[in-house]
Amino acid sequence: MITWRGGGNLRIGTFRYIEDILHDYPSTDRYIREREQQIAVPYWPADEVTTERSQGGGKHPQTRVAITIATDRYLRLLRENQAVIAETLAESDEDTQAIITALYFKRNSILTITGVAYQLHIGRSAASRKRTRFFNTVAKRLGFRC
Repeated sequence: MITWRGGGNLRIGTFRYIEDILHDYPSTDRYIREREQQIAVPYWPADEVTTERSQGGGKHPQTRVAITIATDRYLRLLRENQAVIAETLAESDEDTQAIITALYFKRNSILTITGVAYQLHIGRSAASRKRTRFFNTVAKRLGFRC
């Protein structure tokens, strides 16, 4: 198993995937609303609209929208990721929340794990362990092998 440079037992790809989820977390509600809007008001080129209406496909559009929103894979993944991050953050201590917020939720942040540790008056190793513990918890809840 390949491990990431922080010394944890996560694969590099898993670590980067969780980092991407964390960077997108503040915008997840907007992504969900946009996806629901795309499903509710799809783009139909003129010839497809005519074809669907002639085949009776436009009789129950509300049912189609409800089923699509309930089964949409991208939408389900966004909601699952959002719930896992929120739950893990809620269970984390204040230092871990501050580390994750400073490193991943703030736009254009130039802080590193060392800078965040300095701000929190804890050691770099302690900050790194807290981040690793958080990432391992998220990975387990998302179903990754750790």
